[in-house]
Amino acid sequence: MVLFIVIDATFSTGSEFIVDGGILAGAPAVLTPDQ
Repeated sequence: MVLFIVIDATFSTGSEFIVDGGILAGAPAVLTPDQ
């Protein structure tokens, strides 16, 4: 996110960026193959 803001944030006026380390993504889902 820091690189985006420093390098390519020319069209991000008024945008909200959530940098929370993945908390909003939820708990990881463990996928197991059906056997």
